[in-house]
Amino acid sequence: MLEVARQAVILGHPAVQSSAILLAVLSMDVQATAAKRELRPAYTEHNRGGELLRNRGLTLTAAQQAAEPQLLEHELLPDDRQADRMPLGRSSFDPPWTGTAAALWDTAIALATECKVLPGTTHLIEALDLTAAPAAHQLLTYRSDPQP
Repeated sequence: MLEVARQAVILGHPAVQSSAILLAVLSMDVQATAAKRELRPAYTEHNRGGELLRNRGLTLTAAQQAAEPQLLEHELLPDDRQADRMPLGRSSFDPPWTGTAAALWDTAIALATECKVLPGTTHLIEALDLTAAPAAHQLLTYRSDPQP
């Protein structure tokens, strides 16, 4: 969740939209690759979100550029539910979440719960098929330039 908020701040968005969730998945994938780190095999299957997004033609830098001007989700999550989004506590500097971004996140958790596994980035990508998330879906229509 912290990486999701960080992506919204990097974009200069006033709130966390569903696109920030996709950017966080890509960012965590880039960070793990740069550090030459891999998850333990038991967690790999449910944390392939970065790979799934890359297979759709998205890269972090290009996706951030595409997401920057997008302000497609405006309805904020009610104040009494904002604290749920920041597990270490919420400060006045944390961007609020839109209801759409929270619905995407909650759908991913429900998918993992149904499978009786810990939620992972794969569930976040699978949740896109079940959630109206205009900022994320708009980002998915974007294709990054082919990498050499």
